[in-house]
Amino acid sequence: MDRDPTRIPIILEELRRTWEAQPEMPFAHLLLGLNTHGVSATSTDEEVVQALRAVRGSRLSALPSELAATDRFVLRFADHPRLLSLRGNTVVSWQRQSSGRASRRSAAGPGHADTTPRTPLRPSVWTLSEVRRAEVSMPLVLLDTEGVSHRLGVIERIERLADIERSPEGLHRSERGEGYWCIDVEDDVRLQLGRELVEFRRGRRTSSTRSYRWEQVLECSPGAPLRVRTAGGEIRQFGAVVTWVQIKDQ
Repeated sequence: MDRDPTRIPIILEELRRTWEAQPEMPFAHLLLGLNTHGVSATSTDEEVVQALRAVRGSRLSALPSELAATDRFVLRFADHPRLLSLRGNTVVSWQRQSSGRASRRSAAGPGHADTTPRTPLRPSVWTLSEVRRAEVSMPLVLLDTEGVSHRLGVIERIERLADIERSPEGLHRSERGEGYWCIDVEDDVRLQLGRELVEFRRGRRTSSTRSYRWEQVLECSPGAPLRVRTAGGEIRQFGAVVTWVQIKDQ
């Protein structure tokens, strides 16, 4: 039996990270989760550590203070419905579409645009300079490259996404799963691809939002037009793609 007391802080730290990453979980449920992952009275300390990491999964108690270019995360908040996605130093604040709107729009027929004001807000994209504070159950504070401090709400959940993004090019709607993408095209037009394709267009005096039911993204490469097949079979073409970011994994 290992009697080395220096191992105790290591195990307690893993426990702290696991529980703080999901504070809504009662402690008894956490212990049950360890049991589900094979922990018993005969388990070694290393097996307990591995089980704690398995219970934690992709959830984190805090963001790293420094992010690599391939690091990707999505954050949910306790006090508002918007989400925050990070890819390296790129920050995207966005909002999901509700299924209720999708069902109401289906009555208009496939391929029809919808201009209802109840569509999501235009995603906000900016460049991160520094993570000031980013812990679950605490207010998120980030600094952008212009020196502006962003206070973005109380974090409810931090989830690490896969390092490799999937391009939306060639994607069928049936393959989307839970995935979301933010796509910028020329003329300051931004699109959010999810359950529907939402187009956010800015004018000199007014802005407009349109939603389309889609079946497949035919083309989405920087420098080429964004081409999408709608649910009605129409090929819808937008401006040349400037950049895209996968903001939620499938």
